[in-house]
Amino acid sequence: MSKKKAAARFNIPRGTLQRYINECHIDGAVAKKNMGRPTTLTSEQEEELSSVIQDMERRMYGLTPEDVKRIVYSFCEKNCIEHSFNECNQQAGKKWLKLFFNRHPELSLRKPEGTSIHRALGYNKSKVKEFEKVLHNELFDENGSRRIPPENIFNVDETGVTVNQKPRKIIATKGKKGVATIQSAEKGKTVTAVCCMSAAGGYCPPLLIFPRARFKEELLDRGPVGAVGAASKSGWVNELIFMRWFEHFVQFFQPQHRASPCLLIMDGHSSHVNYELVTRAREHNVSILILPSHCTHKLQPLDVAVFRSFKSQYDRVVEKWLRDHPGRGVQESNIVELFAEAWNKSATVANAISGFAKARINPYSEAASDDEDFLAADVTDMPLPQVAAIEAEEPATVIVQTSSDDGPSTKSLPGDDGMAVAVDVQTTPEVQTSVHQPSRCLVMTEWQLPSTSRLRRKSRRHPTMDPQPNHCPAKKEWQLLSTFRQRWEPTHHLTMDHQPSRCLVTIVQLIFYSWEIV
Repeated sequence: MSKKKAAARFNIPRGTLQRYINECHIDGAVAKKNMGRPTTLTSEQEEELSSVIQDMERRMYGLTPEDVKRIVYSFCEKNCIEHSFNECNQQAGKKWLKLFFNRHPELSLRKPEGTSIHRALGYNKSKVKEFEKVLHNELFDENGSRRIPPENIFNVDETGVTVNQKPRKIIATKGKKGVATIQSAEKGKTVTAVCCMSAAGGYCPPLLIFPRARFKEELLDRGPVGAVGAASKSGWVNELIFMRWFEHFVQFFQPQHRASPCLLIMDGHSSHVNYELVTRAREHNVSILILPSHCTHKLQPLDVAVFRSFKSQYDRVVEKWLRDHPGRGVQESNIVELFAEAWNKSATVANAISGFAKARINPYSEAASDDEDFLAADVTDMPLPQVAAIEAEEPATVIVQTSSDDGPSTKSLPGDDGMAVAVDVQTTPEVQTSVHQPSRCLVMTEWQLPSTSRLRRKSRRHPTMDPQPNHCPAKKEWQLLSTFRQRWEPTHHLTMDHQPSRCLVTIVQLIFYSWEIV
């Protein structure tokens, strides 16, 4: 086709068509002209700046617009790049930043969610890899076959609800300075809910803890079906209340009658780990897995998928109740009814399955080594020394390896389970341990072992009580720790206290029978 026919057929002026033909490259592409004034930074420099901004955001040290404008001004000054920025403020202008966002659509101005430094640094690669190793040993046999099915994997956690809802965005007069919404009280009481769900989508009726001295059954009227209640002065969970919840869990799910063992995953709150709970769990075919500290926002299914949806639904329900009852505020007696309405909307099968999948528990998968969630902990992350598990044909011994000028030495602590626990005791306070995984054991983390200071405080609060676990929860823990220290400390110092700043964390697995050495 000739140029004249092409111009007539597509209704293009012949001069315009000729100009495009003259501008064509050898490969047939037409060069694109950049209209307007050239940019201060080259495209390569802007791409590098964009990658730096995104990397800082992934490390949870994001840059504000003022930071970016100051960085650009300083970069231009030090590299003698001609610019038209304000020298008094020593930063780039708002117009430059707006055009920079237009040229890089992958960037946007976002409001970040506050994350504590303990969570940012605590969620590190070494800790997560050790947890995944323990979880894999619990879920699968040595030959790789599945030992615990999804319907036998449970997660328990607590959440708090108050009479005051979190205000949401509303439509108001543009330009008005003060926009308010009604709340029930200046500072409302907190009711704690102990919730549990399975990886297959089943839910245990919650246990509600009221901030009062005595519990009344009337408080559960119009509450969730099958829910139980308790009372404590603070409204928080304690060891006795959590034991009551465990009995409620056993009665509802009947783990002792299931063909496969059950796995109960929970955080390391002080009320969750006690001798009586471990005993009851073992009697009812339940293994307990404690999550690493400061990692529940990533590894706990209830936190990941259910509680966020529940809090959002609860705020909507409270707002609707206040509009339907003008002049009245939500009271403690109304919380259960509002909780039930919000819980029924958020406690769905899809949310439960999604929570376990996002936490990589079911289906099981390991975190990628280059996962950007670990970037915030890079400044303090340290690799863990490998201590191989030891299988013993004779009665089990706890082997303590220490370093000295004469070379490594060992000490043995007798056991009675046919397994061996290898413990590496260094000159620093951290204790690195690993153990061969038996078919049923108590799995704990190093920092959840009771510290001497906490146990002394418990002993002072119960100086004359009967030394039974029900009456003095610190008795068995104190005997356990004291026995370990008496046998290990004649020549070496041993401490179980956690030091969060080091982020050097390992998984300590104590075979249940080793608790009975006391």
